[in-house]
Amino acid sequence: MSNYKSFCFRSTPERLKPSSIGKQMTLMLILGVGLCLQWSCSTGAETSFEKSDRFLQSIENFEDQREISRHGLGHAYFRIDTILQNYDAEQARPLTLAFEEVWTGVLERIGQLKASFDQVNRRSSAYFSMLDEITSGIQDEQLKQRESQLNQQMKKEWEVTLQQAAEKLQAIDELLAGGNDLFKVMLVQSLRASISKEIVALKGITKEAEQLLADLQKLSHEGMKLMA
Repeated sequence: MSNYKSFCFRSTPERLKPSSIGKQMTLMLILGVGLCLQWSCSTGAETSFEKSDRFLQSIENFEDQREISRHGLGHAYFRIDTILQNYDAEQARPLTLAFEEVWTGVLERIGQLKASFDQVNRRSSAYFSMLDEITSGIQDEQLKQRESQLNQQMKKEWEVTLQQAAEKLQAIDELLAGGNDLFKVMLVQSLRASISKEIVALKGITKEAEQLLADLQKLSHEGMKLMA
C-alpha cells in the first residue's frame, strides 16, 4: 500500500486554506448594495434588499462550509495517514472499514460545500439580473449608461472570482477521485485476503480428505482379504 500513501490527501488541506475568495465576494456584494440603495428606493426596494440579503447569506454559508471542510479534511488526513501506516494483510478488513467511515465523511463535507457554491452561483445570477433591471428604469440616459457600466464591471470581476472558485472545486473533485480509487483498491485487497484464507483452509480440508480416502482404501483391502 506504500504506493498509495502519497495520494490526494497530501495536498487537499493546503488547497482548502483560507483564501481571499470569500472576502472578494463580500466586497463586491457591498458595492452592489450601494447601487440598490441608490436606485431601488422608490418601488420594490424591500424585494431588492431581500434578494441582496439572500445572496449575502449564501456567500456566508459558502464560507462556513469551506471552513468546516478545511478543518474536517485536515482531521481526516491524519486519521487516514494512520490507517495507511498500519495497513497490512492481517488488518485489511478492519482498516478498510475504518477508511470507509472517514472517507464517507469527507465526501459528505465536500458535497455540502459544492451545494453551497451552487447556491451562490444561482443567487448571484438573480442578483445581477436585479441590478440590470433596476438600472434599466433610470430615465436619465447618462446616469443609466454610467450605472450599467458599473454593473458590468462588477459582474465581470465577480465572474472571474466565481470561475476561480469553480476551478478549485474541480481540482478537489480530481483529488477525491484518487481517494475513491484508493478505497476500492483497499476493498479489493481485503476481499482477496479473505478469499485467500478460505483457499488455504480448503486446501487443508482437501489434504485431510485425501488421507481419509486412503484409510478407507485400506479398509476395503482388508475386507477383501477376509472374503478371500
